[in-house]
Amino acid sequence: MILEGIHRGLGMDRTVFALLTPDRRYINAKYTLGWDRHALLQQFRYDIASPPTSLIDYVVHSQKPLWLNADNRERLEKFITPPIEILLGQDECFMMPISLQGKAIGLFYCDRKPSHRPLDEELFGGFKLFANQARLGLSMM
Repeated sequence: MILEGIHRGLGMDRTVFALLTPDRRYINAKYTLGWDRHALLQQFRYDIASPPTSLIDYVVHSQKPLWLNADNRERLEKFITPPIEILLGQDECFMMPISLQGKAIGLFYCDRKPSHRPLDEELFGGFKLFANQARLGLSMM
């Protein structure tokens, strides 16, 4: 339901819920919605390194939501590896890690890459709200 809320409620083109593998070496898409969702489900697999080497592991390690946009792209450029560049292109995205008891278990990712529509502060607030609801729900399980 959270993924559906992010996707339809916020009008995202692609939405992903990804989980860390049990050995915590990779993060893989578990559920996807939107454009090319089946391909995205297969392709959304990234190494998790310490210290972080890509944007995905940067977000997982930082434990903070990220809105990648023109204002911070240059600062984060070192984390935009070729696989991340394939995922994003020059478009914006939102990412938020999901943690339980202080330990990262996965993340939410969404973008509007296919339509190239811009993201804004109101959408980012909504995205964080949905992701926090997922975290609360998981913590009660």
